[in-house]
Amino acid sequence: MESQNIASLNLDPSTYTLQTYLGLVKVLDISTSSQFDPETYKQADILLTQFSKTHQAWGIAIQVLTIDGLLDKEYFHAANVLKNKMMYDFANLRNQDYNISFQIRDNLLIILKKMTAQEKPPFLINCICTAIAILIMHINENWPDMIEQLIQDLSNTVEQATCLLMILKYMASDCDNDSIVIEDSLRSNYFKYLDEISGRVFEQIFNLWAQKINQQVINLESTDDYKLQKLKSKLVDAFYNWIKLKLPDEVITNLTTQFPDLIQFVFSELENKDENLENATNCVIELITLSRKDPAKFESIREAVIQKVGSLMSRVDQAIDERDENLGEQLTEIFVELGQTHINQIIETAAFTIPEILLKLMNIPEIRSRRQVSFWKQLFKGISKIENPEQKTAKLMQIEPILLKLLQQIVEQMKADDDMFEDFNYVSEFDEQFDDFNLQLIIHDFILIQGHVLLAQKQELKVSEWASIECIIACISDLAQTLTIDQVGTLNDIIQLIYQLPTDYVALRRAGANLFSALSKIMKEHGLNAQEDVKKFVDYVIQGFNNKYSTPSCSKAFQKLCVDNAKALAVFAPEIIQKSNFCSLTNLAIPYPAPDWSTKQQYLLIVDGVSALVEEIQDQSICEQCMQKVIQSFAIPLIEKIDNLKQQFKREGSPVKAQDINEGTIKYISDFMILIGDFLKGCKKLSERQVNPFEGLFSDLWTKFLEDNFNTFTHIDEIVEQNKNPIPGFIYAIEFSLVEYHQFRDYEQIFLESFNMITQRTSQLLINLTQFEQYPDIAFDYFGMCLRYLKLNKQIIFRSTHLDSLISIWISGIGIEHKDAIETHTEFIIVLLQTLHKDLTQVADLNNQQEILNAGIDPNEIIIWNYFLQNGISVVDKYINVILSAPSKQIINKFVDVVVEFCLRFPVEYKELWFTSAFTKIPGDVLTQEEKQRHIKKIMTLNPNYDTLIDNFDTIAKRARNTINRSN
Repeated sequence: MESQNIASLNLDPSTYTLQTYLGLVKVLDISTSSQFDPETYKQADILLTQFSKTHQAWGIAIQVLTIDGLLDKEYFHAANVLKNKMMYDFANLRNQDYNISFQIRDNLLIILKKMTAQEKPPFLINCICTAIAILIMHINENWPDMIEQLIQDLSNTVEQATCLLMILKYMASDCDNDSIVIEDSLRSNYFKYLDEISGRVFEQIFNLWAQKINQQVINLESTDDYKLQKLKSKLVDAFYNWIKLKLPDEVITNLTTQFPDLIQFVFSELENKDENLENATNCVIELITLSRKDPAKFESIREAVIQKVGSLMSRVDQAIDERDENLGEQLTEIFVELGQTHINQIIETAAFTIPEILLKLMNIPEIRSRRQVSFWKQLFKGISKIENPEQKTAKLMQIEPILLKLLQQIVEQMKADDDMFEDFNYVSEFDEQFDDFNLQLIIHDFILIQGHVLLAQKQELKVSEWASIECIIACISDLAQTLTIDQVGTLNDIIQLIYQLPTDYVALRRAGANLFSALSKIMKEHGLNAQEDVKKFVDYVIQGFNNKYSTPSCSKAFQKLCVDNAKALAVFAPEIIQKSNFCSLTNLAIPYPAPDWSTKQQYLLIVDGVSALVEEIQDQSICEQCMQKVIQSFAIPLIEKIDNLKQQFKREGSPVKAQDINEGTIKYISDFMILIGDFLKGCKKLSERQVNPFEGLFSDLWTKFLEDNFNTFTHIDEIVEQNKNPIPGFIYAIEFSLVEYHQFRDYEQIFLESFNMITQRTSQLLINLTQFEQYPDIAFDYFGMCLRYLKLNKQIIFRSTHLDSLISIWISGIGIEHKDAIETHTEFIIVLLQTLHKDLTQVADLNNQQEILNAGIDPNEIIIWNYFLQNGISVVDKYINVILSAPSKQIINKFVDVVVEFCLRFPVEYKELWFTSAFTKIPGDVLTQEEKQRHIKKIMTLNPNYDTLIDNFDTIAKRARNTINRSN
């Protein structure tokens, strides 16, 4: 079909014929040939998609599937159209003509048997089986002999039986698929239907076919191995999906006794390979999980599983001997699940068969052992919970050989080739396994690490060798947290050894920093008795962040030691501060201001730790001396840099003018904003420790800052045009200070003026959604500022003279999809609605000015509330439209959150008007009329359930996305 013929088809899709459909499929097929024309293909695809949504598509699709001699791709497109129509359009078709449901059923069964006999490709058969499964969801109540008819029609050959099992699999797996458009009442009844027929499905289909396979009743000579393996795979897969359903207890309880052939078959498939092995593994794990839910009720399942699992020992040996990675991973899955089911028995009886098996499976090269982590954690945590000290010690002695083997296995695996290293990089997940073991184990680990370090120092080693060392350090750092005060000295050599490790590997330094925090717990428990030891330990940490171990985790260790043990260490505060080089402006431990945020974080952590010590110093003069040293290293360099910077964009004391805006000026302004932010963060850290000598300094600095920059900010258009935008920095610097200073009434007017100015300028920049997408950083910071003002001092918002601009900016941003901007845009309106609702529910009559005044409510709150009452219909419409446009799931969740907030906060009569109007715009393939009424009814209640609302709108969003994808 040529391009001009495609153009001639641009008419009403409902008038298409069989020949039109076949022509469009032919054009689509040319996409793989040298004649491919992208524009022609695109037009054909659009027309075919439009056609698939018409009523006529039902008849044409079935007609295509019944015609002999067509190409597989012509059948497939028809089958795919039919499957999609079953998902999205069958509810409407059934309501128009219920009898046609059974005509479609009969046609589908005939088509399936024909396609099966002709050995059509799996993707085609799969589409038809899925369509039949969805059909059953709709008509099961009026098809009482469904099981019997399916057995009669689809049990004569292995191929037919495979289709029957696929239908049953999809009946179970798709029962809660929200993408399928079906009335809630029918879906609810379908769940009950599955419960009712499950016993017959297990007995008459699953167990019967398992028996045929076990007893080799199937004619193996006339059935090739591929078909037999496929039958087995679909049988296990279907059974797995059915036992995942929440079926009645009576069906599951006697599963192993009533259907022994089925259970035998599932376990025999563990001897199989590839897909069959994986499906069988999933089944066994699900059976084990069922037995864990209620051990007494499902005792027979547990016993049967244990009995069958014993036969897997030979498979474990086989996997190890043959280095079979796939088999090893499947066996690991089973034994981990089984082990977690019997953790208590393993600990009580000290029967370590399962742990030993898992350790053996680790011997298989390249196996991913991450799956074992959960088992080992549970095992060791189970021992740690033993309350009796003598019993606990006895268990530790019993488990120690297992732990040492595990540790050795981890170390060996970490020595894998570089290209396999990522597969084993799970050492951090083992951290918590080693919580409650004794000092001898630490010494054993120390000997191991010494050997590795000596080897590493003699020759150049791969990163995996150092990873082995990291693993052992991680173990030691966890074990160290259980040391007694008498054992502290044992760590000295280990700490010194850590300083010998290469600086190139950040993970090693992180593991060392974990060790630095180990003594904090000891100090807390033993107080002054450990004073000298902990001071030495602080010295080690200082040595770390003064030299190559200057990492946030090391600074965090220092901060934690100082904060947790401030009283005991206060006497050493001058010495600690001196050693930290706080007193030297020329030789700072960590230069500040620093070029990157990571280093700033380190410095602020150190400042916080020192401030905690200063808090506890009783001698006022010593306290002031120590604080002065901190100030010298922190505040004075900042102030000097700020003063120097201000001179760069001032001319003879006059504010900068529009014509002066250039790249250099912009950089100076941006740097100035960053320094102001840094200064305020430092103030905050100190004030949290009740050490705040900056109030006067802040007042002078901040007032000058605002005066100097109001005029600069008026030239922001020129700056934005150059794509060098200091607005976010300006906003951040202003609103950040509110965290600490909003409670001082002297500053409230400054913040209000700042807010008004920023809102006015932002309203000129963000006037529509396009500009929101162009300047998402401005939107993110502006609404972030509004949000924090609301939380800290809402009067700054409600007393603003630019409330109308604020609302206008927010309305313009509805639909923004930038992940950061939508975060603050959404949270702001949610908090605003919650604040208004909370305040206004205190007043019985919103027209009573005296009552409003007595409640301390700002009149502007009433104005904003009335705005939403009057304009809610358009706002809700906007949000429903953006939900229907189907952006990404992460983005759409934000829109849903806002819509739910409107459902929760406003009177019923307004919600009814808003959502009734909005729901008329939702198409029928997203929500049926019954579903629309049900959703609106749940919204109309006085106190709607939050989770129910979220689920409802999530369903709308998911179906809208499916509809969009279907069109693409």
